[in-house]
Amino acid sequence: MEGFLVLDYLDRMDEAIQELSKWLMEGKIQHREDIQEGIENCPETLNRLFTGQNLGKQILKI
Repeated sequence: MEGFLVLDYLDRMDEAIQELSKWLMEGKIQHREDIQEGIENCPETLNRLFTGQNLGKQILKI
């Protein structure tokens, strides 16, 4: 496995946006949101990022 930096491919950003948008509309890729509510849950929500408890985009709804 080899990592990469997005900044190394800025010249292909338009191409990527077109392809990813198409795949999203076709259902080939999906996104998940893990929503926690309340400012009082901020520490726990942040901790979820570091413990792998969240699935997808971690969101704190205030």
